[in-house]
Amino acid sequence: MFTFPILAQSFSDCRLRSLFSPDTNLTVNNIQLLSEKLSAFEQQTVYIADSRTAYKLWRQGLIPDGSMLLLSEDGSSSKESDEQPFGRSDISFLSCRLPAGEILNRANSCFFDFTGWMNRLCLLACRNKEIQPLLNEAASRLHVPLFLLNGGYRLIASNVDYAFENAYIQQLLSFGYLSADSIDTFLNSPVPGQKKDSVPKGIYEALLEPDSYGLLAPLKYHSSTYGRLLVFSESAGRDPALFDYVKLLVSLIREHSLMHNREEFESNAEFSSLIGDLIERRISSEEELQSRLFRLLFLPPNFYTCIVITFEPGQKSLPTGLILHALSEIFPLCQTAVYQGDLILLVKTEEDSWDIPFDGERLQKLLERYHAYASIGNKSAFVSSIRPIYLQTKEVISLGRALSGDPGQRLFYYDDYTAYHLIDLCGRFGYDFHENNLIYLCTPKYTILKRHDIEEHDNLCEILEAYIKNNCNTTKTAKDMYLHRNTVINKIDRIEEIIGRSLDDWNLQMILMLSSMVVRYAENYRQEDLLHPIKRYSPAPE
Repeated sequence: MFTFPILAQSFSDCRLRSLFSPDTNLTVNNIQLLSEKLSAFEQQTVYIADSRTAYKLWRQGLIPDGSMLLLSEDGSSSKESDEQPFGRSDISFLSCRLPAGEILNRANSCFFDFTGWMNRLCLLACRNKEIQPLLNEAASRLHVPLFLLNGGYRLIASNVDYAFENAYIQQLLSFGYLSADSIDTFLNSPVPGQKKDSVPKGIYEALLEPDSYGLLAPLKYHSSTYGRLLVFSESAGRDPALFDYVKLLVSLIREHSLMHNREEFESNAEFSSLIGDLIERRISSEEELQSRLFRLLFLPPNFYTCIVITFEPGQKSLPTGLILHALSEIFPLCQTAVYQGDLILLVKTEEDSWDIPFDGERLQKLLERYHAYASIGNKSAFVSSIRPIYLQTKEVISLGRALSGDPGQRLFYYDDYTAYHLIDLCGRFGYDFHENNLIYLCTPKYTILKRHDIEEHDNLCEILEAYIKNNCNTTKTAKDMYLHRNTVINKIDRIEEIIGRSLDDWNLQMILMLSSMVVRYAENYRQEDLLHPIKRYSPAPE
């Protein structure tokens, strides 16, 4: 989108007079010399002529409104050329102290430089998932600070000239986000010298300091704002060329975002950015959180249950929007966010209830169709708690797939795997305590039973687990195991004989069950044999 203000910027060193018509975003497709023999003016063409010729043609009514002119004033003077030309006409013009031929050469050079720069930007947008290279290339031509913010005005990427002093730049670099007061400055400040109805919609402008001007352009997907481009200029008012550059960059960044991160914009993008910032610990204060919540179109529910949907790797072109629509029908009272390929649902939950009603059969079919898995986590009243709740809920999916025993199961509940999650945390973060050998978390009473079963081809551990799960009821245990009740009684007696303790002790029951879960977790999830552990020795202290 090569425009007349962008072209005129290359003549700033020799500019005499200029006037940009209200339609300054008219693009330039051609540049040619103006002559008195010209029969018809072409649209989107810049004409170059000496000011006397152009003014004469205009007085004759031969130059239509909407034209774009570069005028040469190379020493010639006249009463007519000294007047303000085209003062009442809808014509964009720039007059400068250069011969017409030199103006033509410079204009063509500017056009070719702009085209090459645009080609480089388009290549970077297509080939790089990261946005930073695109910002760097843009800043190399504009020479102004560029900031890309997410939906919550938090910094994503930037290209900053540190010699450019500005309180808003310092705020972004120091804290990583714009404060509520700074945001209101952009959204509410009038632009000096501009009528309110003449300011183009879609880009906010503000005179921030006596010699600093700012542009804030929203990046939208449908009606949702997922990001903002913030640009600063050391000037006391609008630079038409910078304004056109900002509109061009917004278009390129939007294409880059949809090309590489389209799934993130199918949901409420501003809500997704808030959830992502909370998960990644980017919210630095309660004040920032409240400011972000205040600017959301819909507030999170007072009490919510977290649901995480994740997909099998290798799938391409998932219809995220269609999936979210289906989930909103299964869970009507929910808000959705997209984070690193996962779908996060915050389902409204009543204060005095722990259950959320939904169509389980329909959810199962949806998960099967898109090769997805879902987990339902805990209830919370605080959106700031989303990080631990999300991490817990997501972890259940991998644990459940390894430990459920049902390859067709696609829905898991955190309550069913809480103990396994605790074991997993011990396994991952307890190296200094047990040197990554989980056998130390088990009571020897259980490992003795396990070795007995292996050596004697017995099933005492299986009987023990069923007996404790059935509250030490031998009749229910026999029914579940398809055994005679006397057989179960004899097995229990044998277990008590081996461990030398009565199973009536609830503390013993608890540590035996925990040990069985540790062994099961190690065998099925970590693929380790705890009865034949690898010996590890810590290095001797120096």
